Amino acid sequence: MFAILKRQALRKQGGASEEEFRKIDRDIFDLVQERELDRVGVAIERGMLRRTNEETIRRLQQSLAELCAARSAFDDAVKSRRPNLDSSVERLNRARAAMAESERTIQSDVRLKFATGRLKVSMEDLPDILRDREAMIAFRVGSDFSVVFIAARRGANVITASALSKTASRGDIAAAVTSVIDARRQGDFRAATDRLGTVLGLEDLKGLFEGTDHIFLVADGDLQRLPAHLLPIGSTLLGDLSATSTLSSLSMLAALRNPAVADKQPSRSSSGFGDPMLDDSGCPKPDASEPRQLVNCLGKAYGSAALLQATFAMFGGAAPQTGINATVQTFRKADLSKAAVLVLATHGLVGGDKLSKLPAIVLTPDPSDPKDSGLFTTADIADMDLDGVSLAIIAACHTAGAAPDSLEEGLSGLGLAFATAGAKALILSYWDAEPSATEKLLEQALTLMNRDHLSVAAALTASMSELRKNRYTPEQWAPFVVIGDGTVKIPADFTDREHRFRAIVSTEFRRS
Repeated sequence: MFAILKRQALRKQGGASEEEFRKIDRDIFDLVQERELDRVGVAIERGMLRRTNEETIRRLQQSLAELCAARSAFDDAVKSRRPNLDSSVERLNRARAAMAESERTIQSDVRLKFATGRLKVSMEDLPDILRDREAMIAFRVGSDFSVVFIAARRGANVITASALSKTASRGDIAAAVTSVIDARRQGDFRAATDRLGTVLGLEDLKGLFEGTDHIFLVADGDLQRLPAHLLPIGSTLLGDLSATSTLSSLSMLAALRNPAVADKQPSRSSSGFGDPMLDDSGCPKPDASEPRQLVNCLGKAYGSAALLQATFAMFGGAAPQTGINATVQTFRKADLSKAAVLVLATHGLVGGDKLSKLPAIVLTPDPSDPKDSGLFTTADIADMDLDGVSLAIIAACHTAGAAPDSLEEGLSGLGLAFATAGAKALILSYWDAEPSATEKLLEQALTLMNRDHLSVAAALTASMSELRKNRYTPEQWAPFVVIGDGTVKIPADFTDREHRFRAIVSTEFRRS
């Protein structure tokens, strides 16, 4: 807070050097990054680390424990004035070597560094992370005020700014966000977003986003309940200024754009799973307690088969696995190393209830295994290798929302798990996807990605704009959001295909 107040005082006084302002912005940048510890804690709590990573972390913890024990033993040997310290010295050297090897392993894996919070990003790294005509806005919401950091790249230069909003307390933001969400279905939506814009008080910073092609949002607090494109900068929605996507933290983009990860290119186009076979006869079952029974009562995921077939018709690749074939084992064993587009058309669970503690996607319960519930949880997802996946579409309701216990920071459990597994960009939904609107939205977005080679976020933004022109309500056009690097494009060798997407996509996914 002191840094922000000093920045404001310098601006009023005039005559302050650019370096003075940059030092203050650097302090705010570091403050915003403190939430990285929250994200790492969530990842560990939710089991969102690949099992190979878990083993590396286990070895690191063992090495640290042994190093502490070896140091203690050496100190005791010195204090007791033992004549021969060779064994204590040898043990200490072995422990140091093991610790150094564990650290080298983590430092060599950018995704593991990200998952464990060791991927540090400084403000000076922004020119290497942000591309020309890109901007980033990050929040830190406090009980009495909020701070915001903005960076925009123009050519070789990165312009930064920071601000303190005394009107944007945690309570005021929560109330204003709730009003926007309520107004999406009925009420004065414009008035609700204007109220949130007044609370945030960012109108004077809107000029920083002029001329940008893409804006990344790192939300905090109740702002995470809102799709990035609905965030108001004064009286203008962020999505009206540019294409948008959401990041869990400032280091997420650095991890996604690291050359070791970004240079991997898929050689086949799409894979799809969903339209699970669920027996909901006799439902609802008030006394049902077994996960398999509860999953079956979710019933059919309407339109999922059509979405899977339509995506296959557009991008080609492996035939989608549906119905009886769409089991957890089938998905777990699938070779996704060559898939650029992964579509999961089914029910999504945010977790934290009797059906599933962890967020999960719903697949067909294995008929040969009565204990199989058909749930593929975040722990299962994060263990997959999705480094070659440019886009994952999780076509289920509420997949972008956080669990009731609010442990997630910056991303829903499903979103964070897929990002941890390596997917560059994800399309998820914040609320119930209305069938006819979703049909048009996804059809248009996928067509623009394929035919016009637009980025994921630009295609989704253009599709939302088209629905708005046709007087669809925010409830209909606004639920889907891009998480991750929304600037990614489906590789050109796929967009040259002669497939043309004309299948009717009816995506009525029930709330799960």
